[in-house]
Amino acid sequence: YWTSAIILTLLVGFITIGGIHRIAAVAEKVIPFMCVFYIGGVVLILVTHLPMIPHVLKTVLASAFDIKAVFGAGMGVAMKMGISRGIF
Repeated sequence: YWTSAIILTLLVGFITIGGIHRIAAVAEKVIPFMCVFYIGGVVLILVTHLPMIPHVLKTVLASAFDIKAVFGAGMGVAMKMGISRGIF
């Protein structure tokens, strides 16, 4: 564990010390792979759990319009407005 932590620390330090140009160069190379792995993971999970998708959609839609969800959303909006007025 220590060796991987030290290697990652040195790598991140090297990239960060290089400034915004080096950070952008590394991000330019890393982010496309991150996107591919993320989308691939999502597709893999959906394919392996295909029979469960209708049940999940039904549960999400039923829970989203439940009275508890509506009450929670209303309380959240009221709190946001109250905090915004207090800060102003």
